[in-house]
Amino acid sequence: MTIVFGCKPFKKHVFDRLRKLLSEGYRRPWKDVHVDSVTEKITFELRHYGTKQLAGIQVYDWKGEKVRNNEGRYVTHTRKGVSAIFGLEYIDDYSATVFLVEGVMDAIAIRNLGHQALALMSNCIPKELAKELALLPNTVAVCDGDGPGRKLAKYAKRAIHLPSNQDPSSMDRTDLRHLL
Repeated sequence: MTIVFGCKPFKKHVFDRLRKLLSEGYRRPWKDVHVDSVTEKITFELRHYGTKQLAGIQVYDWKGEKVRNNEGRYVTHTRKGVSAIFGLEYIDDYSATVFLVEGVMDAIAIRNLGHQALALMSNCIPKELAKELALLPNTVAVCDGDGPGRKLAKYAKRAIHLPSNQDPSSMDRTDLRHLL
């Protein structure tokens, strides 16, 4: 299974590869990912860290621009005041290394290399979630190569700082594997 990330802007063939990757799954199917072939959007379910209940969604639109303020390529809907993260259902062993990343695509890129990953959906998380993550014995923040991305380091036992303007989903798989 191979998926190409980092095409700017994403192209239709990237959406098709991502859809195929998600339909095949890694280790087990992606239960919390929904692909709409008509609108060509992918919806990711976000879970509350403590209860693992549905706490929100993120809709990915490959045709959208990557902008802030919850518009464009990534649109996130969560209940107010709730910590919503991606990847909880795929953590098999909390005593093993858990990589912490900002976004869903970053978690998918790391998971597809055979590692456990949680997308925190932000580099500034609620104190409640930060306390829970501090209880995990082996967390590694994979910090995007920009100013905001480096803030993620404070939530993990150790950190990997990616090169400037890089994130796990835009990196070559071999390079990412080497850094992890």
